[in-house]
Amino acid sequence: MTDIFHFEAFELDTEKLQLRKDGELRKTEPQVFDLLHLLVRNRDRVVTKDEINREIWGGRIVSDAVVNSRIRTLRQSVDDDGRSQRLIKTIHKRGFRFIGDVWSDSENGAGKPDTSAAATAAGGNGAIGDGPTGSMGASVGVYAASGAAGLADGAQHGGLWKGRLAGALAGAAFATIILGLIWWWTVNPT
Repeated sequence: MTDIFHFEAFELDTEKLQLRKDGELRKTEPQVFDLLHLLVRNRDRVVTKDEINREIWGGRIVSDAVVNSRIRTLRQSVDDDGRSQRLIKTIHKRGFRFIGDVWSDSENGAGKPDTSAAATAAGGNGAIGDGPTGSMGASVGVYAASGAAGLADGAQHGGLWKGRLAGALAGAAFATIILGLIWWWTVNPT
């Protein structure tokens, strides 16, 4: 089934494999088109880098630099950039999320914004935060939604949690070795 996704002045035509702005065709590389389609289809959640590798590169593992290069090209195609992140939000150490208002002809009728429960739960307008550009609280909402996994890997705190855990484990290991040596010397006095 063909679908045309609309956001801002853009149309993403999945049958003709075209991206248009105000009716004019935007040249888009196949991987960039597929990446935009993946993000728009999954706009209600963060798309992880693993998913991007699986969907765009067929499971072949590519470097973060390659993924970031495609994201940069995609942002240029939709008049976005990494600083404003008006449409494509980077979720540090997680992935990416399309945060613009999207509607499609097949989902809710032509020309109607996405007002589904999933879209409105994410921020009232289908975006993270409280407006089309998001807010400073956007990251907090995504991390809260991602659950305890965020705390487990310490990504929100730049690895601080991991560092503290590693320090505590190293201290415990050192104490265990010292106590073992003391016990050994008391059991074997000679």
